[in-house]
Amino acid sequence: MTAWLVDALSKTVTRRDYRKIVARLIGSAPTSPKLMSVYWNSYLLPRRSMVSEVMGRARNRGLLPEGADPELLQDMIGGAIMYHLLVRPGHRSVKEMRAYIRDVLRQIGITTVAGRST
Repeated sequence: MTAWLVDALSKTVTRRDYRKIVARLIGSAPTSPKLMSVYWNSYLLPRRSMVSEVMGRARNRGLLPEGADPELLQDMIGGAIMYHLLVRPGHRSVKEMRAYIRDVLRQIGITTVAGRST
């Protein structure tokens, strides 16, 4: 996992309206499955593909646990982030989210970000 990816993710999820948009989108999934499908196919899949590629390279260099599944890791990381943002009260700064994401990465066995310890 590269530092730029952690930084970009931290900045994205702490943008002013991110929580509201994600909450509305997830809340609409049962009644508007087509909306979620469009979001998944046009927004999430291209980003997940890029992240899977980065994670695959990281796994090959020994930075991810052997046999780590990039798709499942993304689900775990994304789920933790959404829970942290949507269920826990309060606003998170970029610095706080960066630290939280690094903690999540450590918990799933990713101990290096861009050649340095998370």
